[in-house]
Amino acid sequence: MSQYPQAASFVYEREGVALHIATRNLTNHELRNILIGFWLTLDEADRRDHIRELAAYLEPGSWPPPMSATIAQSVIDARARDN
Repeated sequence: MSQYPQAASFVYEREGVALHIATRNLTNHELRNILIGFWLTLDEADRRDHIRELAAYLEPGSWPPPMSATIAQSVIDARARDN
């Protein structure tokens, strides 16, 4: 049996500063695979820098960039609508 839902989607669209994100039936594992796939398209220096940046967000008092927080909230909202 597959660990993924029969059908799922991930759509990201930006118009100016407005973000439109639609997800449907994505598991955490599937979302992680999508993110890693995007990450692998970066050159080596950007991948290393990104790892340092992500690690910094684990530090107390650190905050992700506003655009990242907006994207996260959009995905959270979409998941809530799916349930």
